[in-house]
Amino acid sequence: SSSAVSCGSVDILLSLDGGQTFSVIAGNVPNDGSESITVPNTPSSNALIMVQCANGTFFDVSDNTFVINGITNDFTVTSPNANQSVCAGGSTTFPIDVTAFGTFADPVSLSVSGGGLGTSASLSANNVTPTASLTLTVTTTGASSGTNTFTISGNSTTGTKTLDVVLDVLTAPATPTLTSPVGGATASNPTVFTWSSTPGSTYDITIFSSINPNTVAETAAGLGSATYTSNSLANATTYYYQVTANNSCGNATSLIDSFTTSSCLTLTNTTNYVGSNNADTDVLSPITVPVSATAQVSSVRIPNMQGFITRIRDIDIRLVAPSGTEIILLDYINYCNLEDDWDHGIEDGGLNLNGLSCPPTDGLIYDPENPLSTFDNELAAGDWNLRVFDFVNGRTPTIDEWTLEICTFDPCGVPVITNQTLSGCAPYTFNGQVYNTSTTIGDTLTAVSGCDSIAITNLVLSPSSSGSQTLSGCSSVTYNGTTYTSSTTLTENLTASNGCDSILTTNIVVIPPVTTNQSFSGCDSYTYNGTTYTTPTTLTETLTTAQGCDSIVITVIDIYPSYNIGQVIEGCDQVVFNGTVYTSSTTLGNTFTSVNGCDSIVGTQIIVYNSVSTTQSIVGCGSVSYNGNAYNATTGLTEVFASATGCDSTVYTQIIVESQPTVNQTISGCDQVVFDGQVYLSSTTVIDTLPGIGCDSIIRTTLIINRSTNSTASVTACGSYSVNGNTYTQSQLINTYYTNQFGCDSIVQIDLTILPESSSTDDIISCGPITWIDGNTYNSSNNTASVILINALGCDSTVLLNYTLDSFETDIYFSQNGYLAPTELGDSYEWLECDSAGFTSLLGETGPTYTPSSTGSYAVAVSNQGCVDTSACLPFYISGMGIMSTLPILPTLRPNPINESLSIDFGMRYEAIDLLLIDAIGQKIFKRKYSNVQRLNEPLDLSAGVYFLWIESEDGGRALMRILKK
Repeated sequence: SSSAVSCGSVDILLSLDGGQTFSVIAGNVPNDGSESITVPNTPSSNALIMVQCANGTFFDVSDNTFVINGITNDFTVTSPNANQSVCAGGSTTFPIDVTAFGTFADPVSLSVSGGGLGTSASLSANNVTPTASLTLTVTTTGASSGTNTFTISGNSTTGTKTLDVVLDVLTAPATPTLTSPVGGATASNPTVFTWSSTPGSTYDITIFSSINPNTVAETAAGLGSATYTSNSLANATTYYYQVTANNSCGNATSLIDSFTTSSCLTLTNTTNYVGSNNADTDVLSPITVPVSATAQVSSVRIPNMQGFITRIRDIDIRLVAPSGTEIILLDYINYCNLEDDWDHGIEDGGLNLNGLSCPPTDGLIYDPENPLSTFDNELAAGDWNLRVFDFVNGRTPTIDEWTLEICTFDPCGVPVITNQTLSGCAPYTFNGQVYNTSTTIGDTLTAVSGCDSIAITNLVLSPSSSGSQTLSGCSSVTYNGTTYTSSTTLTENLTASNGCDSILTTNIVVIPPVTTNQSFSGCDSYTYNGTTYTTPTTLTETLTTAQGCDSIVITVIDIYPSYNIGQVIEGCDQVVFNGTVYTSSTTLGNTFTSVNGCDSIVGTQIIVYNSVSTTQSIVGCGSVSYNGNAYNATTGLTEVFASATGCDSTVYTQIIVESQPTVNQTISGCDQVVFDGQVYLSSTTVIDTLPGIGCDSIIRTTLIINRSTNSTASVTACGSYSVNGNTYTQSQLINTYYTNQFGCDSIVQIDLTILPESSSTDDIISCGPITWIDGNTYNSSNNTASVILINALGCDSTVLLNYTLDSFETDIYFSQNGYLAPTELGDSYEWLECDSAGFTSLLGETGPTYTPSSTGSYAVAVSNQGCVDTSACLPFYISGMGIMSTLPILPTLRPNPINESLSIDFGMRYEAIDLLLIDAIGQKIFKRKYSNVQRLNEPLDLSAGVYFLWIESEDGGRALMRILKK
C-alpha cells in the first residue's frame, strides 16, 4: 500500500529462498499502491515479495510466504505489445509469442477472430511448434473510429490458450465550431475562447489584429482542452481568430470569426493636485482615456473622488470632457457647512444629495447636480478633468485621487463577416491575382455608410498534373490499338479525377534483334561459361538482353597443343646441379613458341624444400600439461620432426606458468546490502571467481549489515516546542531522524503535549493618572504596557494594558438659530455667567443649548463619562433692535424696518465677512461675501415680512439680526 514516506517510484523484488536473497523483477514503477507483475517460471514454496523505494532507503517485506507453481509441459500465447492504435485506412502488426515450458514440443494450431466492420486480420503462420514468434497483421481499409478487440486462439494437446489484443482506430479530427466569442460579440477582457471538442485532439489557436492572416496578435499551440484564456488583448478592440484541431491522423481548421473586447475602462489618477491661493481659481486633475479617435461615450460614472479644502461649503466640483463640455457634480454650499474633506462617488441614479453626510466622507455613490448623461455620444478619447472651484481667496483646494469609469461604442459596430468557398484547378485567378495553392483571402470593404465589412474567401485548389510513361518492345510496340515498329514519343491531354487537366507523355521504344559473332583459342584447353573445352567446337546461344529481347551469340573455340620436355631435381634447403648451388626452386632450360602460339619447354625443374622452424607458447595457471608431462614452472622445450618432404621440422615450445590472484573486500550497509543484484539482510561472505586475461581472479567479499535503531520520548511544553529547526504549536507525534554510531538512520518518536499560554486585556478609561498591577503609575494613555503571570497550568499568562486618559475639552459658539451651544456634547450641562469673581450658575439652565436674555459673558460646563470641562467665556451682546452678537462691536442696521436697501455699519473694518439672509421659514434669500469692509449698502427687492440676517467674520465672530420689511 501507499508508503508514509515520500517515495514516487519503487522497485519490486522476489525471493525464492524465504528472504535469504532477493532479485529485482520490476524496477522504478509508480508508487500508487498496486502493480501487476510476472514472476519467473521457477517453483517455490517459500517465496516473499519486497517493495523498496527506488532510491534504496526504505523497504517492506511481505508478512507471509507464498507458493509459485511452475508451468510444466505446456505452452502460452502472449504479446509484448497487445494495445495499439492506427489511423483509419492504415494497418499495423502485433508481435505474437508462442512459448513452450518443460518438455512441451507438440504443434500448436493458431486462429484469429473478432474485430469490427471494415477491419481484417491475418496471422503470418497458422501452425507452429513452440517456442516460436509470429505476427498478426490488421488492416482497417473500411473501418470507422472505435476500439476493436481480436482474439488469438492456440490449440494443442494440452488445451486451448487465448490472447486478446486491442486496436483503437482513429480518424482525423472534425472541423472545430467556434462557440464563444462569435459573430462580432463583445467579449470580456481577459477573454475566454471556447469551441467544439474532438476526443483525443490537441488544439492551436491564432488571434489576428485584422482580417489579414499575417497580423498575428497571439498564438497558443498544443492545448489539451477546447478552451483558452487570453490576458494580453487591448480593450475596445476588434480581433479575428480561428482554431485548428490536431491528432496523429491529421488536422482541421475552423472558419475565421470576430469579436470586440470590452469597451468599458476603469482609470484612476492618484497624483495629489494642489490649487493656488488666489480667489476664483480652480485645480484640475486629468485622466487620459486611451480609445480610438472615433469612439463615442455610452456612459460615465465616478465611483470615487477624494480631496480636502478648508470649509467645503465654498467649493463646487465639476467634470470636464475633452470637448470642453462641463457639468457641476456637486455644489457643497447647498449641503455642508464648515466641513473640510470629501470622499464619495457620483453616478446618474445615485443616492439623493439631500441625504449627503457631512462631512461627505461616507464613500457612497450620489446623484450629480447635472446629469452625467450630458456626455453621451461625445467623442471619448483624450483628457477628462475633475475640476474643483474655490470661491474664497487665500486657500488651496486639494484633489487626492479620483476614478473614472467610461464605456464607449463604435458607431459602425463590429464589421460584418461573410465567408465563401471557391473550388478550382491551379493556377486560379481571383480578383486579378493568380493563385497556385489553396489559401484564405480576407478583403476589407467600405460601405456607403463609411463602415467596414469583411469578406473571407477560402480557395480550395486542385493541382493540374502531368506524367510520363515508357513502353518498350522487341521489334514492335502496340499502344491504344496502333502498332509501332520504330521508337517515337506521343503526347495526350486527359482529364484527372479532380476535373483538372492531366498531360500524359508516352515514350515508345522499339528494340531490334541482335546477332553477335565471337571466337576464342587456347593451348591444350579453354574454359568458356564455366565449361572447359579440350577440342575445337562451335557454340550457338540465344540470350535475353536487358530490354527483354532475344540476342544470338555464335562462339568458335580453337584448341592448340603445348609441349614440355625436361626433368625434376629435389633437395632440402639447397640443390647442386651442374656445379651450381641453388637455395630456391627454379626452372632451367629454354622456352619455344610453336606456330599455333603455344609454348614448348625443354629444361630442368629444380625444387628446393625448406626446413621448418616453429615457435609456440603455452600459458597455464598454477601448472601446464604438455605431451603427457606436467610443468609447475616456466621453461623452454625444443623438438625436431621429419616433414612430409623429408626435411627437418623444429618446434620450440615456451611453457609459461602464472600465479592465480585473490582480492579481499568489505561492503557494509544499513539493514541490507545490494551486491551483484542480490539483496542481503544479514552479514555474510560471498566468494566470486572472475575470468581474467590470464588466470581467473578470486574475489572474497565480506558483507556487514548494520541495524537502524528506533526510540520514543515524551515532551510537555508551553505554547510551542522546537526541535531540528522546526517549531510545533499543537500536541502531536513527531518523528525525528539522526545517524547512529554505525552511520545508519535512526528514528526518535516524540509524544509532544503543548499546554496553552493565555493572554487578556485590561481596558481602563480614566480622567486622571492610574497605578496598575505592575506597580507603575501612568499619567497618559498607554496600550503597550504588559505583565506576565503564571496560569493554573504553569504557563505564561500575559495581561495587556489598554489605558485611555480622557482629555475631554469643550468650547462655546453662537449658532444661526440664536442660541449658544457647546462644541462637544456630553452627558450633562451647566450654564454659567462669567464675572470678575468667577462663575455664577444660571439656575435651571442644564440643557445642551442656552439663549441669553441680556448682554453678558457666558460659559458652559460639560460632563462626559465622569470628566468635566468648562468652556472659555464668550461675550454676548443683545440690543433692543433684535440683534444678538458675539462680534467685538455690535453692528448697527439702518433703517429697520427697511425700504429698498440695507445699510449696515460694522463699527470696525473686517478683512472678510459673510452675510446670509433667510426668511421667516428658513429659506435662503442670498449669501454674499465681502472683503476689506466696514460699511455697506445693499439694494434689496424683498416682499413684506420678517427676515433674519446672519453675519460671520473671518475670526469666528457672529451676529443674528431681525429685519422687518414693510
